[in-house]
Amino acid sequence: MHNQQQTRHDASRHGADVIDFDHLDQYTLGDADLQGELLRLFSIQLENQLAELSACADAGAWKQASHTLKGAARAVGVWQVADVAERLETAGFDGGAGDARDLEDLRKARDAFVVELARLAG
Repeated sequence: MHNQQQTRHDASRHGADVIDFDHLDQYTLGDADLQGELLRLFSIQLENQLAELSACADAGAWKQASHTLKGAARAVGVWQVADVAERLETAGFDGGAGDARDLEDLRKARDAFVVELARLAG
């Protein structure tokens, strides 16, 4: 357990721009195992929402998917993803180049999260 706690605290210092463990601590009472599970579940949801956004053909589905992702990312303290999802939600669906740029930004935020999650796993 000490190694998990130390890893989490190291991640908090070095990966704070990707995952906010201070925020996550508030909801998990510092339980590193629970945090790991929540982050793994968020990773699955992130992939699902990204796929849904990539396949969107209308503004309603776009808004729902981006709003859902924004809330989930905020809940676990993954601010980069939350910020991009908020931008997607606010900008709305246009079916063109703007959506493609926004989705690329979301993929970059996702990639940073996935790298950090892999680093935490060890």
